Amino acid sequence: AAGREAAEAALAGLDGASPSLCLVFATSGHNQSGLLASIRQVLPGVRLSGCSGEGVIVGSDSEESEHAVGVLAIASDTLDFQTFLIPNYSADSTLAGEELGRQVQAVRRGDELGLLLFPDGLTGNCGQLLRALDQSFSSGLPIIGGAAGDGLTFLKTYQYQNGEVTSDGVAAVLVRGRGRLEVAISHGCVPSRFRNINVINTGRKA
Repeated sequence: AAGREAAEAALAGLDGASPSLCLVFATSGHNQSGLLASIRQVLPGVRLSGCSGEGVIVGSDSEESEHAVGVLAIASDTLDFQTFLIPNYSADSTLAGEELGRQVQAVRRGDELGLLLFPDGLTGNCGQLLRALDQSFSSGLPIIGGAAGDGLTFLKTYQYQNGEVTSDGVAAVLVRGRGRLEVAISHGCVPSRFRNINVINTGRKA
């Protein structure tokens, strides 16, 4: 029911346009296969990617309960998307990066804007994965994303592609078309060594 409700709300926001991509982020308390299946019933045939997380951020709200899901449906006349899912990430993280790099290179056509990356946050070596990807993209390609989480239980995370759910994997989305990809990074925590430093332009204590 949660997946269906979230997908229907995402679809309603497109005002009748056909979605090109669906991004899904959910907390790990859900039955992951059932959740994805219900989303696919509402958005059949739409390319889908995403992962489980510590919490879900939607608009100005965040939710870190065991049962939360966010669905983003994207419709565009100028962008298209290709999804990927690499299994067995922890067996050889460099090899996983090389394989993802090969798959991305096979569909590149010169108008790529960036790669969204969602690796398992409990297995594998993300440094090795990223180094292998950097070496695969000789012309340079922005890589943006975050690791999958599981509500701080440190047991198992999930990665999604279309109708498939896996663990110990790397999900990715290649964004292509006309436009420019803008990247912003923020975090809600401030290291303790900065507690007595005033935040620039605010005059408030960090």
